[in-house]
Amino acid sequence: MVCGYGMGSGIGVAMMFFLLLVIIALVVFIVCGTGRGREPGVSGQRPLPPMPPATWGPATSAVDPAIEVARMRFAKGEITKEQFDDMAATLQK
Repeated sequence: MVCGYGMGSGIGVAMMFFLLLVIIALVVFIVCGTGRGREPGVSGQRPLPPMPPATWGPATSAVDPAIEVARMRFAKGEITKEQFDDMAATLQK
């Protein structure tokens, strides 16, 4: 009877083995979680696609805004085709 309980030192060895497993699991978790130990670009995930150019803000257009106003008025029926053509010709000069 070692230690007075009759169990011997088997429990101590099992506890040491369990503690060793916990420490190994902790080290593996830390290494995998922080990304250390991996080659750059080898993370198991696909890389993000490149960002598209900015599309917010005012739209830049090569068309004269005055012609756009005339076009909208023609589309709404406020002016006739002849009036629109006359305005467009005048504005393009």
